[in-house]
Amino acid sequence: MTTSIRSGRLCRCAWVLVATLILLAGSPAEAQIEEGKWMGEVFGGSYSPGPDDVLDDESTFGLRAITMVTPKLAVVASVSTVNFEDRVSDGGTTVEFDTDVLFIDLSVGYVFRPDKRVNIALGGGIGGAFSSTDGSFSSPAVRGFFDDFDESSLTLSVVVGPVFHLSDRIYLKPLVRARWFENRDDDETDLETTLALGYKFGG
Repeated sequence: MTTSIRSGRLCRCAWVLVATLILLAGSPAEAQIEEGKWMGEVFGGSYSPGPDDVLDDESTFGLRAITMVTPKLAVVASVSTVNFEDRVSDGGTTVEFDTDVLFIDLSVGYVFRPDKRVNIALGGGIGGAFSSTDGSFSSPAVRGFFDDFDESSLTLSVVVGPVFHLSDRIYLKPLVRARWFENRDDDETDLETTLALGYKFGG
């Protein structure tokens, strides 16, 4: 588990470094962010479930669609997924599970310095987490299986990150998201760090 957490931290540092190097090497961008422009992003990164370290960090990936209401105000819709596999033993009882989680988020973002080559995006919004779990449990006296155990939760999230414009169409966006879960009593907040490759349509 410790190795996985350290690997996740190294991964975060690596993509920030890569983004910076590409920024320095890229050609100057002309138009940055304009009113009415649509953008699409594909992203991937690391997902950290709660602060209790029961589960290891896992990889996440997804898609975003963005429209600029004004040069500084954006509406963002995203869908992403993450998978968790783990084995937990307590005394003579062992539980193994495989969980797929689908996230759907709708956010409003504010862009600082929209006319510059490097922007800062800050936002937040509402969403849903939909999970499906399969697994098994065993003890000296009994063994059983469970599947299609579905659970959903309302989520709230805040996001922040820089936007590096490599050209008038292509950009990179390292992003950190804190996501709160309504159906949890403990460890309600997860942390997600991603790197997005984006494309600006139209204009």
